[in-house]
Amino acid sequence: MEFGVRAHDFGRMSASALARTIAAHGFSCAQLAPAKAIEGYRDLPGSEGMAEARGIGSAFAAEHVRIVVLGRYFNPVHPDPIERERGAMAFHRGLEIAGELGSPLVATETGSAREDCGPDPWNSSDEAYGALLETFAPLVDAAEGLGASIGIEPVASHVLNTPGRMRRFIDDLGSRSIRVVFDPVNLVPDGCEDPRNILSESFELFGDRIDVLHAKDYVMEGRRKRQLPAGLGELDYRLVISFLLETGRAIPVLFDKTAPADLDDCKRRLEAIAASSDPA
Repeated sequence: MEFGVRAHDFGRMSASALARTIAAHGFSCAQLAPAKAIEGYRDLPGSEGMAEARGIGSAFAAEHVRIVVLGRYFNPVHPDPIERERGAMAFHRGLEIAGELGSPLVATETGSAREDCGPDPWNSSDEAYGALLETFAPLVDAAEGLGASIGIEPVASHVLNTPGRMRRFIDDLGSRSIRVVFDPVNLVPDGCEDPRNILSESFELFGDRIDVLHAKDYVMEGRRKRQLPAGLGELDYRLVISFLLETGRAIPVLFDKTAPADLDDCKRRLEAIAASSDPA
């Protein structure tokens, strides 16, 4: 198994310094949101943006750190159509520069009726689902033309908030460019009594589309989740890692919202589970 990090969990610094820092912590892959992680990042259009991305990609390659996900998270059902279009245009630019960074996978969540992407009953409606399809249809066309992929991260409080809804989205768009960045904790709703069912259904319905796994943990306190570093909470990592091993694919496991000081312990805990789960 290959473990990696979310680059901006180390803070903002130059691309070279960030890549060196990630490598020094013993990781060979990362999810990169340049605006959050790269000091001085300008997100320029056209050839200047391509050159900027190429320089970042070269800095990471020099330290043997692969950028496996380009984070271009936005609210694709934002209540303000102008903001929604602005986000879609920024995501499109991500698809254009992804190859220069060495990452064909550009990721986002699926948003909310609320500007802050908080929970809202509307998110589970057919209207919300239709709005999401409308935003992504041209982005799918762009991804296919550019040889890029769209990584969708389903979240229990957003529009794609169940395994079945994620599968429906894949089928309705009908493109192999739609992939999944799977964060099991994010898909477990507050108050969930049997998260194993959500995991099993996810692996059954869209396991073939999972290209990256986000790793963190949680405990349910009352009816609310409190997040923890991976391997310290209630998530059934034995089930998750068994799935990863059974796919036979090299699916990167990226520690998410994890302080650098906790990374080594998280990695050791998951490696121990993997060693005891691997039939070989």
